[in-house]
This record gives sequence, C-alpha cells and structure tokens, in this order.
Amino acid sequence: MWSIVPSGQDPASKRNKDASNNSGNFYLNYLLRQSAFLQGFIAKMTEALGTHEGNDRQSGTDVQRATEEPI
Repeated sequence: MWSIVPSGQDPASKRNKDASNNSGNFYLNYLLRQSAFLQGFIAKMTEALGTHEGNDRQSGTDVQRATEEPI
C-alpha cells in the first residue's frame, strides 16, 4: 500500500490516508535499507569464502609438494 486515496473528503479520512501513506513509505525505506545491508553482508561473506577456499587450495598444494620431496 504505497499510495491510497481517502474514502471520503472529510478531515478524518484525509488524515487516515496521510498516515497510511506515511506508514507505507517508512516501510519501503526500511526494506530498501534492509536490502542494502544484506547485499553488503552477502558480498563480505562471499569474499571471506573465496579467501578461505584459496587458503585451502594453497595448503593442499603445499602438503602435496612436501610429500613428494625426497627426505
């Protein structure tokens, strides 16, 4: 409900319309902020996962090289 119209032209209907539209606008802004936060969080988690996977690959390569070298 982002934009509603009053059911009548009396002051109470107009105030109710304004309150409802303001509530919808606040909720929309909340959802946009929540979306931005979650996108940032997902980006940071993706970056952290990539770093972790890279470290795992490097560790596997190091272990393989260590076992192949003569003693």
